[in-house]
Amino acid sequence: MGIAPIFTPIDKNLARREDGQIRGLSNIADLNRCFCLCADDHDNLYFGGDWGLIRYDGNAFVSLEEEAGFPGRTVHSLACDRQGNLLIGHWLSQQGPHIARYDGSRFTTLFAESEPRADDCITALVLSRQDALWVGRGTLYGKDRGKGIGCLRPGAGCTFFTTAEGLVDDRVEDILEDRQGNLWIATMGGLSCFDGICFRNYTAADSDLPNNRIRCLYEDGNGHLWLGTDSGVVRYDGQRFQTIRSSYLTSVTGIVEDRDGYFWFAALHHVIRYAPGDVAPKCHVRRVIADQVYQNPERVELATEAHPVIFEYKGVSCRTHPEHMLYSHRLRGYDTDWQTAPDGELRAYYRELPPGEFTFEVRAIDRDFNTSTTAAVPLTINPDPRIELLAGEDPREVESFIGESAALRQVLSQIREVAATDLTVLTLGETGTGKGLVARALHRLSKRHARPLVQVNCGALPSGLIESELFGHEKGAFTSAVSRKLGKVELAQGGTLFLDEVGDLAPEAQVKLL
Repeated sequence: MGIAPIFTPIDKNLARREDGQIRGLSNIADLNRCFCLCADDHDNLYFGGDWGLIRYDGNAFVSLEEEAGFPGRTVHSLACDRQGNLLIGHWLSQQGPHIARYDGSRFTTLFAESEPRADDCITALVLSRQDALWVGRGTLYGKDRGKGIGCLRPGAGCTFFTTAEGLVDDRVEDILEDRQGNLWIATMGGLSCFDGICFRNYTAADSDLPNNRIRCLYEDGNGHLWLGTDSGVVRYDGQRFQTIRSSYLTSVTGIVEDRDGYFWFAALHHVIRYAPGDVAPKCHVRRVIADQVYQNPERVELATEAHPVIFEYKGVSCRTHPEHMLYSHRLRGYDTDWQTAPDGELRAYYRELPPGEFTFEVRAIDRDFNTSTTAAVPLTINPDPRIELLAGEDPREVESFIGESAALRQVLSQIREVAATDLTVLTLGETGTGKGLVARALHRLSKRHARPLVQVNCGALPSGLIESELFGHEKGAFTSAVSRKLGKVELAQGGTLFLDEVGDLAPEAQVKLL
């Protein structure tokens, strides 16, 4: 408002802040419900309500009906023009809603509805930088409570906009022009922004708005937009909506920032003073879920990209619940931009990530738009060895047996018979008799043919690396284990494991294999 003390309309009463206290006012004509207030350049305050228009000059309250012959009755909206004249949206007895200008001595009518209904009213007024007067038009009762907005330009008449032109809802509650010249329209069905060409709409269904009923608008000294809703106070920084929630912040009808940096929220039955915090929250990645669960990870390395990867994170603040914070995250090396998490979402999902080096980063933003430092977890995804096994299969090695002898036919019959089972098969024969061909034929004819055939030359395995080759190892398990490695047994999962020359394994290794 720009002047002190601060006055706030509260249903049937008026109050002011004085010496750090909220004090009720006395000796004021009864307005019944006080709908609006406005300050002019001469430190006068004007109050509009059910029963007229009142001016306060710092010493006394004066009814303008008695002093200046105010012709209206109910006043729903007030504003000031460049010359300091008062603009009044009021209801004129038997003639419906009007907009009048008061220059300090007389009233002049600027606009009147051409075909008014008995309960029509002017719900909001704002004068743009181009001297266009924007008007919220509505009705007080009934299901059809909205008539959109109108733009009254000097010498150009009035242009009307409704949902047919793109407005989110015709039931307009408040209008505000921001410092960029955009017009914001608060309605009972969401929020609209008009840039002079088209409307951009926001609702609870497609944004982080907690409620579609927007009762009032305010722009603070930092250019942030504040919204009073039925489910809290919302601040918008041009990219995201953040809600201040409280059991007291319901049906917020007015917002103002005082010279000390405090915000005052007027609800239907009380007033709240709010001091924004300046302590940044903290944020950390709690766990990563992939091939296993990694608790409080510093780094995650996966041997395959077949698993979906889920990052679970959490913000910590003494003023904002973790689920009420905003979060933005990205997987550097995969995401091109930061992603805004849905309201209340504390995890990020990634499916079918390609092999490579990535870093998951996440930031928490509290209700005062304080942003945490970035929590980061490096992620390494190694190529799936199974894919290499399938892709590296030599077509020349899938050839069939050649021959018509009775012994060969008997072997082929046994292969077809056992291939349909999950039995372990022992193939005996001298070197060069075709034990490998038998293994490949068994694999091709089995129900596991779509998965890899993993061949292990047991005779070539160094005794100290047998367990590592067969069963794999974790990073750091021994000196040269610089990364996690899948064993041949795990690689063959769902496929076929061919242990060539298994008899050459050391007896202790054969026991572990069993």
